[in-house]
Amino acid sequence: RIIADSVNIHSSADFNSSSVVGEVKKGDVYTIAQKIERTETDMYKLKSGVYITASTKYVEVFER
Repeated sequence: RIIADSVNIHSSADFNSSSVVGEVKKGDVYTIAQKIERTETDMYKLKSGVYITASTKYVEVFER
């Protein structure tokens, strides 16, 4: 679940501005397909194929 007002989604597992393909809003819920471990902030690959930050400042993960 998104807990920040908005969070960018990316076409690849990086935070470059050129990979931004949209944004998601607070309260939105998505299915995580995979966790991508990175040197800095990890990312999640969503079921839809886009990537989002794994930072707990922006997203909250819960099990169904």
